[in-house]
Amino acid sequence: MTVASHQTFLPLKTPAEIDQLQRAGSINWRAHRLAESMLVPGASPIAIDAAIEEFFTRCGAEPLFRGVIGPNGTPYPSVSCISVNDGVVHGIPHTWPLLSGDVVTIDLGCRLDGWCADSAETHIVGRGTSENRNLVELTRGLLDLAIRLIPKSERWSDVVRHIDRFLERTRLTQIAPVFGHGIGRELHEAPQVALTLQSPLVHFADFDLEPGLVFTIEPVLTTGNGTLRLGDDQWTLMTNDGCPAAHFEHSVAILERGVRVLTTDG
Repeated sequence: MTVASHQTFLPLKTPAEIDQLQRAGSINWRAHRLAESMLVPGASPIAIDAAIEEFFTRCGAEPLFRGVIGPNGTPYPSVSCISVNDGVVHGIPHTWPLLSGDVVTIDLGCRLDGWCADSAETHIVGRGTSENRNLVELTRGLLDLAIRLIPKSERWSDVVRHIDRFLERTRLTQIAPVFGHGIGRELHEAPQVALTLQSPLVHFADFDLEPGLVFTIEPVLTTGNGTLRLGDDQWTLMTNDGCPAAHFEHSVAILERGVRVLTTDG
């Protein structure tokens, strides 16, 4: 497909601002570690969500997802998005217990001193099937690959061409309509960060990989065909075919030399 010209204006961050974004990102990372420690058979997503909310409060961080207005005008009710098995993104934490083998994605966002962080991780409760372990490992590997390619690339499309070739070697499907995005004082800023050149569902807008640019990268893969439906809660996007999905996301900053992953322990 033809790659669209890059956007004329992208908000760039100073080194000091990137340091502030890292502080927010560290809180997000620690919240993920708390959630991961609770992912055992019998745990309920709603209890995990409550623990994350308490942790954000103790850290002085504002949760970013609660109150976001959805396409149907309904505000999102929870602090975290917890999507289970065929849940892809925007899963509202429910009360029923997790089972051994469940594929669970936790997506978290917070704001600290005016600066935002956004990251997602997928885990398997217990051991799970080899197919689902492969799904999770390859999705995590795709995120790692994209981050490694940034310092070697001039434009985002250079990275995405490698991602498309990576996916051709797997039996997995990328859920293309889920995008990464710029991030800073707002959760969603320019640019839009698509991860494929191949999907007719995606308008790919290219951009230069210049120092000071901060954005999220979020591959979402499934073992099925990748088509989606809206769940009964009017928020959870689910796979049409009932196949599980995995989702990983980091907020990253491009530096004069290299790339800095912001949603880690610092």
